[in-house]
Amino acid sequence: MKFLKFTEAKETYAIDWHKVLLNENNGNGDTIASSAWVISPSGLTKESDSVDTYNTRALIRISGGAVGVTYTLTNAITLTTTSDILVDEIQIEVK
Repeated sequence: MKFLKFTEAKETYAIDWHKVLLNENNGNGDTIASSAWVISPSGLTKESDSVDTYNTRALIRISGGAVGVTYTLTNAITLTTTSDILVDEIQIEVK
């Protein structure tokens, strides 16, 4: 997924893991136990990160960034039941 962000804006982005989680744990479903984000290249500021109340979406709030740069935000989650680790990413282009 690719999004646009203005450099002065503080924005919250999410990766919705719901559909993936439904198929985990031998089809019995699972939830997010923990979530970690990596931003590359440096330049964006992570204001905060969290998991939603249903433990199915990983959220990150960012600010800053350099105009014209595309940043990759990579999210790794650990599952509650199986302890498996899943990874996905989003891209943010700063205007």
